[in-house]
Amino acid sequence: MGSAHPTIVPYQCFKTADENFITIAAGNDKLFRNLCKALTNESLGVNPKFETNPKRVENRKLLIPILERAFLTKPRDEWLELLVQNDVPAGPVYSISELFSDKQVLHREMLVKVKHPSVGTIDQIGIPMKFSETKPEIKRPPPVLGQDTREVLSTLLGYSEKEIDKLEQKRVI
Repeated sequence: MGSAHPTIVPYQCFKTADENFITIAAGNDKLFRNLCKALTNESLGVNPKFETNPKRVENRKLLIPILERAFLTKPRDEWLELLVQNDVPAGPVYSISELFSDKQVLHREMLVKVKHPSVGTIDQIGIPMKFSETKPEIKRPPPVLGQDTREVLSTLLGYSEKEIDKLEQKRVI
């Protein structure tokens, strides 16, 4: 089903005219009618095949192509503006460069710099949970290749030191 939800329609990503994607979350009938208004296709919202979520789920194969064609008529940011104006839950699907230049992402400190022993300073995704009294932080960089192999084999998989040594000698690890 890709990004689609099995029991809510439409609740998925759509490609826009500028080859970007947008996520639509019309999770109830009112939001679907709002979406139809934003699409300037209000008759779609009162069509008996689509007027309720169970009907939209049943007729997904008819509805989704209609929406796909509609979203291909304007660029992503233009759609986002229209959707926000019409109270439709929606958001952009960002590329990595777009993601880490988004004001909200930066404000929430979701881009952090971490010193890595092999490659210097690297960008990491920050910790999404934010607490009023404790500031979470990344205490160590991602491991270098093989750094935790012995620990994983012994602690999690129960290999003895001898068995791990044999695996190293055979160049299995």
